[in-house]
Amino acid sequence: MEITRRSTSLLLKISQQRFPQSCTVGWALSHQWQNMSTISRIYAGSFAVPDLPDRVRKALNANGDDDVEVVELSVLGEHGKAKLSDASIQQIPHMEYIYSDPDLIGQIFCHPRSRLKWAQSGGAGCDKTFRELKKTKRKPDFIMTRRDEGYPTMMREYVVGEIVARERHFTKMDELQRRCTFDNAAVGTYRLLDTLTIGILGLGKIGTEVARACKTMGMTVLCVVRDERYTAGGTSMEHADEVRKGWLGGAILDVFNEEPLPPSSPLWTLPGVTITPHVSAMTTPDMSTDSFIYNLNAYRDGRPMKNVVDFERGY
Repeated sequence: MEITRRSTSLLLKISQQRFPQSCTVGWALSHQWQNMSTISRIYAGSFAVPDLPDRVRKALNANGDDDVEVVELSVLGEHGKAKLSDASIQQIPHMEYIYSDPDLIGQIFCHPRSRLKWAQSGGAGCDKTFRELKKTKRKPDFIMTRRDEGYPTMMREYVVGEIVARERHFTKMDELQRRCTFDNAAVGTYRLLDTLTIGILGLGKIGTEVARACKTMGMTVLCVVRDERYTAGGTSMEHADEVRKGWLGGAILDVFNEEPLPPSSPLWTLPGVTITPHVSAMTTPDMSTDSFIYNLNAYRDGRPMKNVVDFERGY
């Protein structure tokens, strides 16, 4: 998500990366819900939520599925990057149903002996999954669903908070305090929120909630949705170049192609750019199983599952 400014307007981009059209949905929607087998075993593991297997067991018990075995995935992590242990990799040929992190789902499918049928992702974004899928020539032939509980609310607060912080010079005031300097002239001129025009690229659940919050605070809201003639794009570095050239007044960057962001990145010291460490919306344990249980029941009952990833559109 980026917030950019030029003149009296702000532009918010809720990122939705497009992926190659060669990625196709494994089963056509009309056939996705047919011939579903009984689920007796689920593999679960997460770098973001270490106790996910225990939470899945409790959720299954509460759902009357105490006979479903939960096998814990052994997840290793270094510098924010997750991978399966060798012992778990050996189990991939047996994994048909999993609940894990987006990148681990991609890693499991890319294994040459993968038999994946359904994967529930603990995150809302799919970029890490697609990054892994690019490593194989196989087309995705499994169902992938994702979480969305809580994310619209968290993103709404992040966006509004960053707009207020930027317009009211909170960073500058913090700097003045650390210097023990009482200088209201440096921060005493600012724009009111109801004078701002906000552009939102992408009007899904998150974009809609951000738009509602901004409109409630008096901002003028303009929204753009995807069609075949428009693709929201641009990397963090490209937006930073636009800031450097003066076309954009600034950028607030939370998600990066390479994480953690290397200390050598010019983004850290570029004037007008604010860096946050991928925390605009976090995976919280108390929200980690609601979508999973809903989709588990829907899968077995032959009902439409929610938040199914479209492998052609990339989200």
